[in-house]
Amino acid sequence: MRIENLPSPGMLSNGIALQQHAMKAISAVEILAGMGAGKSSAAKPLSDFFTACVAALSTFLDVTVPTVLTRAIDTVTKPDTIRIRHSEGLDPKFVPAPAAFVIAGVAKTVSKVCVDGPDVILTVTVPFVAGNAPTVAYTQPGAGSNLRDLSGNLVASYTAAAITNSLV
Repeated sequence: MRIENLPSPGMLSNGIALQQHAMKAISAVEILAGMGAGKSSAAKPLSDFFTACVAALSTFLDVTVPTVLTRAIDTVTKPDTIRIRHSEGLDPKFVPAPAAFVIAGVAKTVSKVCVDGPDVILTVTVPFVAGNAPTVAYTQPGAGSNLRDLSGNLVASYTAAAITNSLV
């Protein structure tokens, strides 16, 4: 992760300060090593410094894979829409093709996929009606269009799971 992509101004400020201190430490070691024609006594403290940096930065990194929280027919907008809510926001630049999703239980074809925050919104060609008991499955399509969070963690493929149908 680049420091420019840290999620808050405070983390960005700390990341920039850390980067500046690292550059100063590297310069000092290079100068001392050049003057002494070999390793300087600053090499060990610099190694310790970078070990501490790795430990500190690991707390900033998001390595948690997004999981599905809910799957529901989106009665707020219209009955031809399924809203799949994830545990964290997804990257809207990576939207899989409709073929990555399979609706079963009631045969429907996904015609459109949108990513909005933590939600994947699927539009089907024929609206759902009361009594439908659909399921949805997702298969990672690969080639850079897999669903992922803002840190790049991929949403895992999942088998058919029930969609809540609150149409009455």
